[in-house]
Amino acid sequence: PLHSQNQMHSWRREEMKITWSTTTIIILVLTVMLIVGTLHRLESLAELHGQQGPPPVPWNVQVAVASRGAIGSWVVGEGTALATRQSQLFFQAEGQVVKIGSAQDGSQIREGSVIKGPGSGQQFGQLLASLDNRDQSSNLIQREAELAETRLNVDSARERVVQAESLFQVDEAQYLRSKTLFAQGIISLSELERDQAAFENSQSQLAGSKAELQAAHSRVRSMEAGLEQAKIEIEKTSIFAPFDGMVARLTIGLGDYYSPA
Repeated sequence: PLHSQNQMHSWRREEMKITWSTTTIIILVLTVMLIVGTLHRLESLAELHGQQGPPPVPWNVQVAVASRGAIGSWVVGEGTALATRQSQLFFQAEGQVVKIGSAQDGSQIREGSVIKGPGSGQQFGQLLASLDNRDQSSNLIQREAELAETRLNVDSARERVVQAESLFQVDEAQYLRSKTLFAQGIISLSELERDQAAFENSQSQLAGSKAELQAAHSRVRSMEAGLEQAKIEIEKTSIFAPFDGMVARLTIGLGDYYSPA
């Protein structure tokens, strides 16, 4: 029995040796595989780093500031818009239509076009249409020339008044002096009458010069009134927007001949 136990112990030692050897081999194989896998992974990362493409494009980000406020909503419906102000516009002169005004987009005014009335401090709004006003323009130019000439006449008349006043003062002083000398018996009656005649003549010339100046001023006022009337006649050949609005109906066109009813 002793021999059998020794033999049994010998077999167990042999079995343990075999088991230990197998475990060692498995661990070595796993270690080698782990090292090979790690090296392959490092090589792949190096190749990927070497073949890396262009940097990514940054995103375009827009920032909006949120604030408190009323929330609006759209309400869709159907209805008829009624104008709060209407006006029928006509030419106040006779002639051929030579111009139709331009809308805000640069096109010719038509039905539905939005028009602009006079702004602050302006007399007229947007030009809508015009007649041929060459005759009225010619008359305006003539009136302006006549007014300029009449104003020159006023300047000349004013200069004559100044000269007449200067001469009158000299003749008046001489006449008064002659009266004193005549009273003292120093000069004769004929000399006194001569100075008196000169004084009366200069007095008459001064009155005439003043009358001419007044007449020249009157002509200027008349010419200014005629010039204003000429401007009005030109205004009658055009139609301007009286207020902001929309053209509802357009009954004239380029080349049409208009005659007031």
